[in-house]
Amino acid sequence: MNAFKYTTLVMGILLVAGLAGCGSLNPKTEGQIYSALEAQKEQFQKCYEDALKKDRNAKGDVDLKMKFEPKSKRPRETAVAKSDIQDSEMMQCVSKAADRIRIEDAPGVFVEGQYTVNFDYKD
Repeated sequence: MNAFKYTTLVMGILLVAGLAGCGSLNPKTEGQIYSALEAQKEQFQKCYEDALKKDRNAKGDVDLKMKFEPKSKRPRETAVAKSDIQDSEMMQCVSKAADRIRIEDAPGVFVEGQYTVNFDYKD
């Protein structure tokens, strides 16, 4: 299992109004979230390799829904919103890996985003 293709693609970012009013997402925050997800590449790969041991044909997109509070550098909530890969253990593993991310700067507003991680194994 040496060949492993991994990409992180954005599906969309939605700002959620806070109690004190609406804010706008600092563009730097979006980049920090992508970078933090990329930093989990090895953990995502481990999750995928474990799934491949059970099903050599497992591949596809996993959509992660993440929420950040204005003063938090870690997600308040992380969940798999949708997956092409039907492996509950892999989904738990991917969700836990995403939940461990940490961004450099708190976003300053409530952020809810959906991010797609693509898993594709090629011999």
